[in-house]
Amino acid sequence: MNKIVRVLGKKGRITIPYEIRLALNIRSGDILSFDAKGNTITVTKEKLCDDCKSESEPLDSFVESLVPEERERLLKTLMRLKRKGAVKNV
Repeated sequence: MNKIVRVLGKKGRITIPYEIRLALNIRSGDILSFDAKGNTITVTKEKLCDDCKSESEPLDSFVESLVPEERERLLKTLMRLKRKGAVKNV
């Protein structure tokens, strides 16, 4: 795959190019982790559960792995999304 260049937005956002999302099967709702070493950022698609018994199990494991401050920030974000109508059950 050839090098693809994107410009970082004012809010620090960037879109993962379609070709890369397609090649790595990255979809909306997937969980990605970021690691920085020197001048390099590595983005990894995370698999939170190898033998999940329900659809919510990976999310439950993810939430349980968060420190209290991260859990509170996640809850605030979900409540904001609920008010906007983007999330139904919180």
